[in-house]
Amino acid sequence: MLIDYSQLQLPVARLRFVFTAITPLFLPEYTGSTFRGSFGTAFKKICCAAPQRPACPGCPFLGDCAYAYIFETPQTGQSALQATNLPHPFVFEPPLSQERSTIEAGEQLQCGMVLVGRAIEHLFHFVLVWHEMGRQGIGKQRGRFTLDAVYNERNECIYQTTTGILKNNLWVRQPLDFVDDTAPSGCTLEIHTPLRITEMGKLCRDVSFSLFWRNLLRRASLLASVHTPQTWELDYTAIISESEKISVTRRNLRWWDWERYSNRQQRRMQLGGMVGKMKLTGDLALFWPLLCFGQYIHVGKNTTFGMGNYTLQSLFSEEH
Repeated sequence: MLIDYSQLQLPVARLRFVFTAITPLFLPEYTGSTFRGSFGTAFKKICCAAPQRPACPGCPFLGDCAYAYIFETPQTGQSALQATNLPHPFVFEPPLSQERSTIEAGEQLQCGMVLVGRAIEHLFHFVLVWHEMGRQGIGKQRGRFTLDAVYNERNECIYQTTTGILKNNLWVRQPLDFVDDTAPSGCTLEIHTPLRITEMGKLCRDVSFSLFWRNLLRRASLLASVHTPQTWELDYTAIISESEKISVTRRNLRWWDWERYSNRQQRRMQLGGMVGKMKLTGDLALFWPLLCFGQYIHVGKNTTFGMGNYTLQSLFSEEH
């Protein structure tokens, strides 16, 4: 077996934050950018010990700062694979669709997050930041909200604002947890949010399984090397060669364009990507545990916004 999943450590925990609008919330079609942008601003306000500094590098508190670690993810020199931009240890999982753009005061909304590696140890900070996000407001006109509760993936309440008690009963998952799942000879991979994968410096409008797998393996390996004490030791060349044996026998992909405004770069950014379904056929046993695990960490660029969110289905619906 080319991958010994028992040796691969990468803990993740999926959370669901439930909140109630105090004033109307004016939200875009895709809310991942809205939540992520507010999250960064609120995190810095809560944690930064030197807010007068324009940037984190050179700050005397850098090594002990939760904001710098979580949101800026400093270069540590530990990465197993070469990368210019190191992955952050969190992923937003906002609602996939909204029937309307305005959430009225008194209405309840929810947003998911996945914490990765050492970020799980900062659960208390994440709860504080969501409270601050509600105070500072999100979206157009800075609609405010109150955080009501936080749930783990088993739908167990781990925090309620009314009590202020935070329980550390997260349901933590690892790649090894999916080893006993029987790999099908074929499945449908459904991409729910824009998948942004580049090849030869250009965004792809189609994707082979091998290209998808390379991006997933690279992302998981980088997350492990940056956000856990472990660096994955794998025969990447041989594993990627095996991935070329898996066929995509049916595709139903389309391009989804969406735009966000970057306060940091002071400009609008186009963040389109592929969504839809593709049928995978072949011996998936080698890849199945990490494919299942990848549903937590997402794939491709801009995953902190929730991009590259996918799920696996054992059967492919003929109407697609």
